[in-house]
Amino acid sequence: MKAETLAELKVAQEGHNDAENIMWKEKRELKIQMKDQELAQQEVVRNLKKVCLVEIEYFDSKRFFLD
Repeated sequence: MKAETLAELKVAQEGHNDAENIMWKEKRELKIQMKDQELAQQEVVRNLKKVCLVEIEYFDSKRFFLD
């Protein structure tokens, strides 16, 4: 009986270890996805700032001519 219990415990522990390894891998993948999204958002913000600066310069130049 003790051998059966130990075997069941070992199987349960292996299953737990497998599940834990899967969770660690998924966590790492999610961190990578989150970092990719963060970098993409930073790029969008940079591009928006560039567009805004160009538009501000354009309207400033038009205002100069209107004065």
